[in-house]
Amino acid sequence: MKTLIKNAKIYQHNQEKFVHIAINQHQINQVINSSETPLSSDFDQVIDAKNQLIIPGMIDVHIHGANHFDMMDGTEKSIQEVSKKCLATGCTGFLVTSVTSSKEKLIGMIEATKKVIGKEEGAKILGIHLEGPYLNPIKKGMQDPNHLRLPDLNEIKELIDLSDGLIKMVTIAPELPGADEVIDFLIAQNIIVAAGHTNATYEEAQHAFNRGG
Repeated sequence: MKTLIKNAKIYQHNQEKFVHIAINQHQINQVINSSETPLSSDFDQVIDAKNQLIIPGMIDVHIHGANHFDMMDGTEKSIQEVSKKCLATGCTGFLVTSVTSSKEKLIGMIEATKKVIGKEEGAKILGIHLEGPYLNPIKKGMQDPNHLRLPDLNEIKELIDLSDGLIKMVTIAPELPGADEVIDFLIAQNIIVAAGHTNATYEEAQHAFNRGG
């Protein structure tokens, strides 16, 4: 399948350029100066970008839902709706993101994600982002205080095992008791650790950053 995107605007080395982009089998194989005119007959489809800006697909690492669907409901449909909405708005990949909830609901979200990945109707699922439940109640925001809890190494190990490697990022309040142990484990698993919903002091935050979080 050969595609030509003509009359496209790009930025290269901080300079605005107008080009035609030739794609073969889903890979860009040529960027042609706009002063040249490629033959449309050489391509299976031609798309006129009308001088609009083309950028690489964006990646959303923190999205809970879209189109009135909440991915914590444990259904494949909700995840598919987010996938479609992401793609429609220029996002080609995303992390299915949880909110603080019971372990049962987290497992439901993980299982639904495993069923959808590879069958996305829009943007691709790049993994799972656990936002909580190990967050500081003082800075809970919209997180459900009934399910906020202290970092639990056994629980996080169970969730990671169930995810079959899909958990790519975990947001945690690093000042909570037990956080050091969980952070060390996550880093050993090559999982990104983010500080969030935290009331950490500068020293507590720096301590966590020094661990690699």
